[in-house]
Amino acid sequence: MASPFELKSKGSLTDATIYPIDETCNGQQDPGEFDGSSVRKSISIPAARSLKPQLSTRPSGFGLGVSDEQTDQVELMRPPSEADFQGFPDAPTLHRLRQVSGLHVTDDTDPLRIPTNTGRPINFEGSLFAGKAILWTKGVPSQPRHLFKGQRRKSSITIQGRFKRPVVMSHFVTGPEFTRPFVNLPAKWFVEGVLLRIASRISPQMKFGPLSKPFLQVPVMSLAQKVVVSEPGEEPQLEGRPEEGADLYKAILEDTGGENSWDFKESPLSKEKVFDMDHVWTFHIHQHMVDMSTFTLHVLRHFDITHYLNGQPLQSMLKDRSTGEYAVSFEVWHEKLLENAEAYYEMKLASDSD
Repeated sequence: MASPFELKSKGSLTDATIYPIDETCNGQQDPGEFDGSSVRKSISIPAARSLKPQLSTRPSGFGLGVSDEQTDQVELMRPPSEADFQGFPDAPTLHRLRQVSGLHVTDDTDPLRIPTNTGRPINFEGSLFAGKAILWTKGVPSQPRHLFKGQRRKSSITIQGRFKRPVVMSHFVTGPEFTRPFVNLPAKWFVEGVLLRIASRISPQMKFGPLSKPFLQVPVMSLAQKVVVSEPGEEPQLEGRPEEGADLYKAILEDTGGENSWDFKESPLSKEKVFDMDHVWTFHIHQHMVDMSTFTLHVLRHFDITHYLNGQPLQSMLKDRSTGEYAVSFEVWHEKLLENAEAYYEMKLASDSD
């Protein structure tokens, strides 16, 4: 009987270390085509050299007995001001690096005004992960012509780097999280009976937090459209490329596919598999649900989510939910959030000083 990790090669690659991807969510190129069925996903490996053939597993007892809902303690940051958006190429949106898990930039990027659509990687490091990120956003003034042409995707993030300790794959998650309740929500029956049901169809492994401190978490290996594991020095090139604009986005994405991809017939997301420290990992994730230029959610109809977020930003993040440590975390702000965000910040400062 075939191993659940048996592969069918689409190219002439040599044997390589294979890390499983869960199949219970859609793995099509554009998640907007989701039909609720189980389909194949792919993981890519550079053809230059073969990696070790055995699967990495966590040490005995590693990552066990810790609540899935544990979160990092987030220092209250002052929200951006209107002046931060003036002259900013992505206005009315703004990305910032969150002050969590020791995260800081290691180049000349301003961590409080991070531009997207430049094709230039942002270098960063934290207690869990060190690497680089490239961000793309549709609909903002900086958008390259033809970005995401013919596709429903609204934004994209590519993360590349190395872990500083092993991380259990099933604990490595992405998704938005918030520190206070939403406001002006639709009727409870609509939230629970419609919105959450749709979300659970997209990924049955999705976890939801309490309404007092909402979050939505999905294993990265269930949601990522592309994942590459490489020997150091052989990872896909993210910088110094001749392409520009939408051609650069396409070229980087193609580096994680084509002949260097594998199809999985069966690949359960085992709690025993880990991301190791020896290889370079590249994650490519895009989403089609939220238009970042307007903060509009597209589910059945269009919702202006700034009416519900209570002045809180969205996030692009990857984290170990068993410890609360973040590999990376970007806040995504919109100008429409500023009034409520500033009011809460001032109220919180006043209450803390009493």
